Amino acid sequence: AAAPAPAVTLDVAHVERLWPEVVASLRESHPPLVAFLEDARVLALDADGRMRIAVASPVALGMFSRPEHRSNLEAVLAAVLGARVRTEFEQGGHAPAEEPPDDGPLDIDTLRQEVIAIFDATEETPP
Repeated sequence: AAAPAPAVTLDVAHVERLWPEVVASLRESHPPLVAFLEDARVLALDADGRMRIAVASPVALGMFSRPEHRSNLEAVLAAVLGARVRTEFEQGGHAPAEEPPDDGPLDIDTLRQEVIAIFDATEETPP
């Protein structure tokens, strides 16, 4: 009998190489989630399959705190990576030096502006 193919070692570098495929697959299966992963980066992947991902905004963090969105992403990751992972999210920019100080919860106007920017939306005033 033929020996089984060696398993691919999952590490951050491997996931980063496959990330464009993850995003493309997610764009097909769950398009609304893609906008929240545009500035995301994989921070760590441990031996137990726990993947820590930094997202750029509190809105993105809120989206992936919802089990259905997290499980949709995990299903795509499993299909692309060939292994199940459990995702954990935290807020962070591309580099630690770029992270703004934590000023506490966002007020409604700041949150509204962030949503408008993410979705390239306009706000209409009721008549």
